[in-house]
Amino acid sequence: MKKYLSIFLTFAFAGALASCQKAEEGTEPGTTSDPTAVVFAYAADDDSHNPDSDLRLRIATNDKAQKVYVFYEDTLSYQSNLASMGKDGYADYVVKNGTEVSGAVANSVTESYITGLNGFYDLSVAAVSGGKATVKTIRVFGVIWEDICEGTYRVQYSKRPLAPIMGGFEFPTTFQHNPIFPNQYRYKDVFGKGYHVILNLTGDEGEDDMGVYKCFSINGCPTGFEFRDYGMIFVSTYADYNGDPSYYDLTNLYENNSMYSYNTYHVELGPLANGYDAFRPAQ
Repeated sequence: MKKYLSIFLTFAFAGALASCQKAEEGTEPGTTSDPTAVVFAYAADDDSHNPDSDLRLRIATNDKAQKVYVFYEDTLSYQSNLASMGKDGYADYVVKNGTEVSGAVANSVTESYITGLNGFYDLSVAAVSGGKATVKTIRVFGVIWEDICEGTYRVQYSKRPLAPIMGGFEFPTTFQHNPIFPNQYRYKDVFGKGYHVILNLTGDEGEDDMGVYKCFSINGCPTGFEFRDYGMIFVSTYADYNGDPSYYDLTNLYENNSMYSYNTYHVELGPLANGYDAFRPAQ
């Protein structure tokens, strides 16, 4: 498997770690007589990475570790290899097939990126001292969404009660499909970076004057907008917000990718507005 590993920062464990790293998770490898490294994964949300498929890793070592290697493979391969090799054998496998982490030495904290994840993976770090290697593994996930079309998402378009809060009621967006979970779609960054409207098909279908449609769920997607002192505004279908599946018939995703959905915009305390949202593909 082609690996993309970009080390960008190493902290001296005794200096910077003591002053600024204690408050952030991912800096304590624990106490053991064996070489040890632990890894924590975070969404890579800086401007140069894709938070859907890229991860930022933090790797912390104890005072016995001399070198660290990182390796990841799809979950099925990991389970097969671990079963056939055992934990010690898999640690050697990671050392042989992994990428050495630059700057990862005794009592260090390093940060790195992995990119282009598209599915479930098991990510392992092996710490080495002399001929001894130990391994720690975490499960990670990423997805490369597939673009379907560009278009405009319209919020509560008939009465537009939220337009003053949101600065309008029409938002350009990209309609996308999740190849890992085939029943999932989204309108990417519809309310700003990281604020998507995510649809999950329910399996129900119908037909009206516009054609055949599929029903879907939208369950508490944050919009990035806040209402007075009540906090974040979320969007759900009316069916989801009220726990009444009979209203899924008011969610219509058509074969031409147009969409209507009777939605509720709400804060934690209660609903703000009910009405139809729509998506119109660009011509």
